[in-house]
This record gives sequence, C-alpha cells and structure tokens, in this order.
Amino acid sequence: MLILGIGEASKIAITFYAAVFFLLINTIVGVKTVDPLLLKAAKSVGTSDWDLFRKVIFPWAIPSIVAGARLGVKASLFSVIAAEMLAARSGIGYLIQNASLMLKSADMYAGILTLTIVGLALNYALVWIEKRATHWRATDTGLT
Repeated sequence: MLILGIGEASKIAITFYAAVFFLLINTIVGVKTVDPLLLKAAKSVGTSDWDLFRKVIFPWAIPSIVAGARLGVKASLFSVIAAEMLAARSGIGYLIQNASLMLKSADMYAGILTLTIVGLALNYALVWIEKRATHWRATDTGLT
C-alpha cells in the first residue's frame, strides 16, 4: 500500500500476492507427484512432450491445482477485505469497518453476509470445476 497507494491497484496487488503462492506451490506439487510409471509408459509409446503434458501431467495435477486455487481464492478474499478495512474508501471491507464504527449493525451484518455468500459461491464453483475436470477419477477410485 505504501508503493501503490490507496486504490484499486493496491487491492489487485494484495489479492495477487495472497493467491499466487498457494497456486504456484500446489501446481508444482501436483506436477511432481505424477506417477513415474505413467510417464515411462507414455514415453515408451512415443508420446510427444506436448501430448505428455496435455494427456498425462496436466490431468494428474488438476486436483492439486484446484486445491491451490481454492486456498488462493480464500486467502485473496481475506486479504482484500483486510486491506479495505485498513486503508480504502470503498469495498465490502470498508463497508463492514465503517458500519462497525458508526454502530450500523444492519449494514455491518449485510456486508458480512455478502462476504459469506461470495466465499461459498466461489468455493462451490471451484469444487464443481474440479469434479467436472476430473470426472474420470470418480470411476477409477470408486469416489462419487
């Protein structure tokens, strides 16, 4: 906030910084945990590097990537709300903080309820994306 000031640029930077490491670390872990036998089998039939990534590595890493995205969305949501509460002139965090200071309980709870709904909607959307992207895993492992 010292560099970018109070405004949209600082909110975007804080949100990006809060989310990128969760996503990056989980993506790296997801790629590193690909079964070596799958890689050897794919290479033994002459799979190109692009097809190896597209058909073996990426599908294997999707659950880890989505888990990182879920953590990143939660962290970025918390961080942007905190940033708005500390130094902003707009946003839901500002609304909650201002309503709390002005003893406007209805406005404060409306902001909190809005945050809850947004957080739940984002989480369920990411779970839906994960299920949709990994529908093949449910039949392989017996999960529903």
